[in-house]
Amino acid sequence: MSVSVKRLEERAFYGCMSLVFIKLSQTLEYIGRVAFNDCGSLTSIFIPPSCQKIVRSDCGHDIDESISI
Repeated sequence: MSVSVKRLEERAFYGCMSLVFIKLSQTLEYIGRVAFNDCGSLTSIFIPPSCQKIVRSDCGHDIDESISI
């Protein structure tokens, strides 16, 4: 991923079943809600230290939680 990428918006990789590996930008600051949902082949991901906020939703709930790192 290009170092110019600072945000992954909501559902950025949603449903990418063949996604096995991704190297996130070292300047990434934000990961939107369910950005990697239903990526069944993705087994792990490294969140770079530059990432300050991850928005997530609990399973079965419509309430979003923001995680500030």
